[in-house]
Amino acid sequence: MRSTVIENVIIGALFWSVAASVVQAQESEPAEATMTNPEAVAPDAAVEDASATAVHNSPAAVVPDSLEPAPETPLPQSVSSAPDASVPSADIPPAPPLPSDDAVAAPSVIPAPWPNRTEPRRHLLLLGGGGALGFIYPKEVNDYMADWINAQGDIAVVEEGFTEMILSLVPNISLSYSPVEYVNLELFTEFGWAPKILAVQGGDSEVFNFLRISPGLNVLFHIPFRSYRNSFFIGGGVEFDMLKFEDFRANALGARGKLGIRMLSRKTVIDLFAAVLVTKRESDEVSGMSLELNYTSVLLGTSIYFYLHGKD
Repeated sequence: MRSTVIENVIIGALFWSVAASVVQAQESEPAEATMTNPEAVAPDAAVEDASATAVHNSPAAVVPDSLEPAPETPLPQSVSSAPDASVPSADIPPAPPLPSDDAVAAPSVIPAPWPNRTEPRRHLLLLGGGGALGFIYPKEVNDYMADWINAQGDIAVVEEGFTEMILSLVPNISLSYSPVEYVNLELFTEFGWAPKILAVQGGDSEVFNFLRISPGLNVLFHIPFRSYRNSFFIGGGVEFDMLKFEDFRANALGARGKLGIRMLSRKTVIDLFAAVLVTKRESDEVSGMSLELNYTSVLLGTSIYFYLHGKD
């Protein structure tokens, strides 16, 4: 009887342990499915998430009084939203040092060097004048003066100097215009005066003058040098010469070559030049005689010009 009761107790205990194991296995299957598939969400949780999303996106949603925002937690004093100016950032280079008081401030506008072109430049217009010393030897004119000395008598002797005419003074005025760069046209009028004073012993003194008036035109070509401030020039031209010696007169067409250096400044332009003039003509007859008026000469001179148009 006692063994039968014991057996019944053991069988009942086994039955309840098996039933508990089955129930426990059924309860653990949904949790395992959730762990295996993370996207799987319980229906109740999905409904709660959907409700929360709708409340969040709805502009008319009202936050209950019980759901007050949590108080903001103050940042520590060692952490600041703005970067510390004393600590340079790795991305921002440090500012350059301020200039000292001894530093010389650069001008706001740097003037361009003047002049930056050589003369003559396009449409440059100059007005000026100058002078030259001419070396001449008019043979027939000198023979005429020698004949005059001989006409004074056998004892006529020149007191000092020589009887030949070899020097002339040549003032000029000119207008210079540059239609294209490094080429200029020079319109000029030149005056030549070759005086000769003969004083003889036992006779009267006599003054002879050989005169020339020459309007003309030169064409000059310039080659710049020395940082475009100055230039060499070379060229030539033609002129109309009106010649006069005593009562003898003649008109001639002359030609000349000219070379020199042009120097530029802010207010003036200076030319140093040498020229060769070739001109001569037989004069009209006076008292049955005529002379060859030869004013061929070598000129050494200078001219100074002032700006009328085209100055920088």
